[in-house]
Amino acid sequence: MIPNVPAPLVVEQHLGWTRLLLSRPDSRNALDRHLISSLRAAIVAADRDPTIHAIVLGGAGGAFCSGLDLDELRRDRHDVVELLDELRRLHVALLTTSTPLIGACEKFAINAGVALALACDLLIAGDSTFIQVGEISQGMGIPMNAAWLRIRTTEATAMRLALGGDRIPAREAHRLGLFAEVVDDDSVMDRAVQLAVRLAGFPAGGPALVKRSVMATRTIDPETWLPGPDEIAAGFMERVR
Repeated sequence: MIPNVPAPLVVEQHLGWTRLLLSRPDSRNALDRHLISSLRAAIVAADRDPTIHAIVLGGAGGAFCSGLDLDELRRDRHDVVELLDELRRLHVALLTTSTPLIGACEKFAINAGVALALACDLLIAGDSTFIQVGEISQGMGIPMNAAWLRIRTTEATAMRLALGGDRIPAREAHRLGLFAEVVDDDSVMDRAVQLAVRLAGFPAGGPALVKRSVMATRTIDPETWLPGPDEIAAGFMERVR
């Protein structure tokens, strides 16, 4: 069973699947250290639970994620490397989990929130949803987004998103293959849940077996897929003012 995980992450157990909700609506579900570590623990626990066949990832308050909590980084500048190490560990967990991940991307996913969305195997968006890899306007690199874009799309598309830094509407992101489906804004979570229930209804172990088969075609070493936290943090401190 998945252990109780304290707020700001809400964990809901259902028959054959679980829902994880980022729950920092006042900051538009920005990622702080507590949320990052809680999410990683919940992902690892769900992947080890043989009764869980799908994970739904969404955000409370009708939005997905606005990126890293820069206010926290400004308050605790000396702990930036530790936070980025925890973020790296989260993404390695997302990369290696064999339980299918279904993302309910409501309203927006911005910067680090895009990487979290791209980690999902099936990503559902609303008509008015947008994604924005906007770190270029802050003078920052995009190690997490670059890593996931390498898996999810072509280098040309990755360059377009990263060098443009602008908002990409849901329909355009769907055309680029980043969203699996675009539905009415009010139906995003319902559709994600519908897919999770469907996966949970297949023979036990089937969804994970299929996902592992796809993952086996990757030529990625999880240990070197992302740079280390010191490398990620290089130059980052100068931008967090």
